[in-house]
Amino acid sequence: MKGGVIILVVLILSMAVCLAVSAGYPFLQAKIMPMIVCGVILVLSVVELARDISRLNKAPAPKRMVLSDDDEEEVDRETSAAAYLKEGAWMVGFFLIIYGVGFIAGIAAFTTVYAGVKNTKWPVAIGMGVTMAIVSYVLFAYLVNTELYPGIIPRALGLAE
Repeated sequence: MKGGVIILVVLILSMAVCLAVSAGYPFLQAKIMPMIVCGVILVLSVVELARDISRLNKAPAPKRMVLSDDDEEEVDRETSAAAYLKEGAWMVGFFLIIYGVGFIAGIAAFTTVYAGVKNTKWPVAIGMGVTMAIVSYVLFAYLVNTELYPGIIPRALGLAE
């Protein structure tokens, strides 16, 4: 069995447990978000598992590919420590922007910049940022009625409590 299939099975089982636990919560506000997230992840995982299993049954044994020196250099470059540090820096930046400008503005700004830097066209990147901010607001602030972190800059300017 391939490692991806094992990961999907573990993910399906853990999401099923999370769904069962969250269904037992007494208040709708407490259980709606975990049930939505776990349900979506569960459905997507089952679909992907079905696709993987059907591919494994249909596909002949893969032939070993011989990599050229250029291919090996590209693989090494993609998995180097510098690449991991760069992605780690993006995560730190994500935390800092949310800390600075707040959750909703931080989600919009970070998604826009990250997508734009990763070679997405800027109008599409801006649309993604705005969409993520709207989805985050609707899911967290509106549906779950959660107070989202306003950020230190809006607080200092008197724009948030």
